[in-house]
Amino acid sequence: MNLERFEGCLLGLACGDAVGATVEFVPRGRFEPLTDMMGGGKFRLQKGEWTDDTSMALCLAESLIECNGFDALDQMQRYWRWADEGYYSCRQHPVGMGKTVVAALIRFQKTGEPLSGSDSPDTSGNGSLMRLAPVAMFYAGNPAQVAYYAALSSQTTHSSADCLACCQYFALVLQRALSGEQDKAALFPDTPDFAMDGAAARILQQRFRHLGEADVIGSGYVVESLEAALWAFWHTDSFEQAVLAAANLGDDADTTAAICGQLAGAYYGVRAIPSHWLDCLYRAGDITILAQRLARIPTAN
Repeated sequence: MNLERFEGCLLGLACGDAVGATVEFVPRGRFEPLTDMMGGGKFRLQKGEWTDDTSMALCLAESLIECNGFDALDQMQRYWRWADEGYYSCRQHPVGMGKTVVAALIRFQKTGEPLSGSDSPDTSGNGSLMRLAPVAMFYAGNPAQVAYYAALSSQTTHSSADCLACCQYFALVLQRALSGEQDKAALFPDTPDFAMDGAAARILQQRFRHLGEADVIGSGYVVESLEAALWAFWHTDSFEQAVLAAANLGDDADTTAAICGQLAGAYYGVRAIPSHWLDCLYRAGDITILAQRLARIPTAN
């Protein structure tokens, strides 16, 4: 395992989130294409600040580390602290919390059941995919565990078939990137041990390789969101290009770019992330430490 890829994966998520937040909720074609990390946007963030994508990912990362493994109850308790107190937020309150996450947290508070995600197809948002990196990082040495815990991590807030399939698939892609795979085509599994039916089948068929930008939709729907992020990664040649391509799809731009940033960061490594992005990234040092601890690779003091 390469520590630079682990750092790149988690920092890449946060950088993608911070870049895309500038044009979140703005349709493609209604803004000047981004060429850098800028700040601003709906939530009036400072350059380098991020939204719920990163906050939830850091809660998940900390839970895996502190519990030395997967604990759904602990994860939901941390998500609740974020929602209630602004824990791991760049503000004193959560920034950009999605309605599916809200509904799951309310169910959790009422029932105490940590796997509170709805399995309705109408709740197939990208809120579990956007935060997924820590699961792939913590279990990177065991692909079977990566897929299993990716699905379980989704079920805390998103239990639809599309969400589970997309999280399992993307976790395996991340695991291959973290393991050092340099052939882009070899990152994508052909015959996973889980179902990818309906709309999710187009991910397995790797339709993103052949789409033009006009055919890609950066929406909040998990299948479209993953397809858009993979399209941006596949059709570019650097971390910066990939994240900007994802963000410039507009709409749910922060999440599309955060998903793409996870993969691009794992594939290209932390040194490929623009240094001026990392210099202004909110809590970059803390994110780096979490990435190192998730890697479970001995590092020099």
